Amino acid sequence: DLVQKALNEGRLKYVDKAKPPMKVDTDPLSTADATVVEVY
Repeated sequence: DLVQKALNEGRLKYVDKAKPPMKVDTDPLSTADATVVEVY
């Protein structure tokens, strides 16, 4: 599907593996900005 295609092409990233999972709890806004990139 389109989402998987975007992920494969590197245009859409859900997870920044450099950040620990707890980042979601400690800083939701920064994490939200980092999780979805270039969805246009």
